[in-house]
Amino acid sequence: MEIGILGSGRFGTALAFSFGKKYKVYQWIRDKNLYEAIKEKRENITYAPGYKYLDSIIPINDLDEFCALTKNKLVISALPTQVSYDVWKYLKTFSFSPKFFICASKGIDIKYKTFLSELFKGLYPNISYFVLSGPSFAKLILENKPTNLVLAGKEKEVVLELISKLKVEPLHFYGSLDVRGVEVGGALKNIYAISAGICDGLNFGENAKAALITRALKEMRDFAEKFGGKSNTLDGLSGLGDLVLSSYSSLSRNYSLGVLIGKFKRFPEEETIKKYFGKNTIEGIFTLKVVYEMKKKENLYMPILDSLYRFTYKKEPLEILINKFLFRAPKMEFEE
Repeated sequence: MEIGILGSGRFGTALAFSFGKKYKVYQWIRDKNLYEAIKEKRENITYAPGYKYLDSIIPINDLDEFCALTKNKLVISALPTQVSYDVWKYLKTFSFSPKFFICASKGIDIKYKTFLSELFKGLYPNISYFVLSGPSFAKLILENKPTNLVLAGKEKEVVLELISKLKVEPLHFYGSLDVRGVEVGGALKNIYAISAGICDGLNFGENAKAALITRALKEMRDFAEKFGGKSNTLDGLSGLGDLVLSSYSSLSRNYSLGVLIGKFKRFPEEETIKKYFGKNTIEGIFTLKVVYEMKKKENLYMPILDSLYRFTYKKEPLEILINKFLFRAPKMEFEE
């Protein structure tokens, strides 16, 4: 089997390194300077310094060449969420026609206010689409640490075939038939990781954060069910698994942003964000805005998300945010 990977960020490169142990991998690198550097040094000095490319990983800058090499093969898209649709649309120029397409990007498109699966199927209705998610820091994959992921698609037999073929250390896979539920988990965990970081930045302690994560999962389940997913999917790797990982580790950019917010008691200036995160995208900020608009349209009750949105985009004081999602009025936990 040969695999194409769209994207040369840390996660796309980590996937290339893993699958390159077993298969020939064609990795598309959008940035020409980075492409030249990888060809020369056999190392992604921007996103994965210190890890040498295997001979089985072929860097490609030309999309025409990439599409020709991946025709009727498996392609994994690990692009930033907010540029994914534009790249996919541009690929039509080159007769893009893989047999299987796996989206490994976590988020919801802020411009079109919809899920990436909807955007892809609008462009390529006849290509089999899958979504890959789960607790998976790229750094740990590169370090060959065991990582469990979930692959969701519409046909059980195909999902089982793919997860069997893709299994290569350190990656292990579960299958799912709930594409929307897995999408929601991968997207919304970024939002709530920011809230968890705020708890730690304010030094509220583990009691408060445990409660926050529990209620965050409830909001994620409700959102998934409203938009066509299964709520129990959020109890799995793409929901609870990714939420816990992202809410406890400084490797999570969303969590780290939350810690800064808690420490400064305000949203950091742009220069501060660049200092801490460089060119890396903090996807939760984009997802927060679009999820708020989607849930408002459907009249969903999501107080944690509401509070974080009003703090981030309406400039409400942090104290109001805290009161809304931690010190709320007494009520029954579940409707009887």
